[in-house]
Amino acid sequence: MKKLKVLQIPYGGLGNGGVASVILSIVKMLHPYFDFTCIVFDRLEASETICQRYSTLHRVKFCYVNANTVYRWISIVLRPFIFYWSIYNLCKKEHFHVIHCHNGYDQWPCLLAAKHAGVKIRIAHSHNTKAPVKLSFFKRLYRYYAGKLINRYATLRVGCSRQACLDFFGDVPARVVYNAVDLTKFDIKKHTSFQNKRFIHVGRFCYQKNQLFLLEVFDRVREKLPDVSLTLVGVGTKEEEIKIKQTIQAYHLENSVQMIDGSKADIPSLYAQADYMIFPSNYEGFGIVLIEAQAMGIHCFVSQAVQPEADVGLMTFLNLADGPAKWADVVADYIKQHNQFEIPNRKELEKFELQAVAMQYQKIYEGNN
Repeated sequence: MKKLKVLQIPYGGLGNGGVASVILSIVKMLHPYFDFTCIVFDRLEASETICQRYSTLHRVKFCYVNANTVYRWISIVLRPFIFYWSIYNLCKKEHFHVIHCHNGYDQWPCLLAAKHAGVKIRIAHSHNTKAPVKLSFFKRLYRYYAGKLINRYATLRVGCSRQACLDFFGDVPARVVYNAVDLTKFDIKKHTSFQNKRFIHVGRFCYQKNQLFLLEVFDRVREKLPDVSLTLVGVGTKEEEIKIKQTIQAYHLENSVQMIDGSKADIPSLYAQADYMIFPSNYEGFGIVLIEAQAMGIHCFVSQAVQPEADVGLMTFLNLADGPAKWADVVADYIKQHNQFEIPNRKELEKFELQAVAMQYQKIYEGNN
C-alpha cells in the first residue's frame, strides 16, 4: 500500500529547539507508515542530518537579513509570498495528503497555499503561550489577522497544552497533543548517586528562559548552601551568552556555574548527574525538558508560566513577582528537608511516551481524529 505523504514545516529550521525536537520525534516514529518531507531554510541546522534519515528535505531559499533595517523590512514583506509560492509549488508537485505547520504566525500563507494546491488535511500547531511583552501596533495587527487566516485555512488545530491552544487559536476548537519524551533515555534508574546539591537548567539562552533571574536565585541559594553547583545547558546568540557570562562574573559564580553547549550535550547523562532544576521561564508553551528531568527523578522549581500539564509529581510552582530572594528561600528550605530521590507519577509520565503520542499523530494524519 502506498504511503500517505506528509509535509512538515518547522519554525526557523531544524535546529536544537523544541519545535525541531517535536518534528524529529514524529518522523522517527512514523516514517514506516508515512512518506515525510521537511522544509529547511538557508542555514544548515543541527538536526537536518538526523531528520534526513527518515524524511526528504526540501530547502527553501530565504532572506534572513539582520544588519540593515531596509533589507529587514523587505524580508518581512516578501516572507509570506516566498512561503506561499514555495509551498504551493511543492504541494502541486508532490501531492501531499497532509501539511503540518509549526511556524508560528507564518503558518497562514503555508496553509493557504496547501488549500489552493488541494491538500486535504491542513494542521496548524501552537508550540507556545503569549510572551509577556508589549508588541508594536504593526505586530499586533499582523498577528490578529494572521490568526484569523490560520483558523480559517486549517482543517485541524493542535497545541502542546491547553493554554498554548487558547493563546494561539482563541476560542476556536483545538486539540491538545503533548510533546513526546523517549522514556527509555530518561529513566530514574539511570540516575547516579543523589548528592542533594547539583542544579541544572536546560533551555535556549534567551529572554523566555530567564537565565539572568535564575542566576540571581542561584547566588542566593549558594549563600544558604555553599556547596551547590549549577550547570546551564543551551544555545543562544552571542549577545545572550555574553549577558549570562557577565552576570556569572558579577555574582562571582565562576567556580559554581558551568555553561555547556546544548547542541553538543548528552542531555540524559547531564540529568543523571543532577539533583534539582530551576526553570523560571517568563512564558512557556509546555516545557518538555521538565518531563525529561522529572522522569530522571529531578525535582523542578518552576515559574507559574509553566503549564500545569507538565507536572508529573516533582514540581514546585513559584511566582516570578515574588523575586529571587523568595525563590531562594523556598529552594533552600526544600533541599534541607529532602535527602533522597523522589519518584515521579509513572501513570502521568506514560501520557508523554513516544509511542502513545505517535499513535495520536498517526490517527490525525490518516484522518481518524
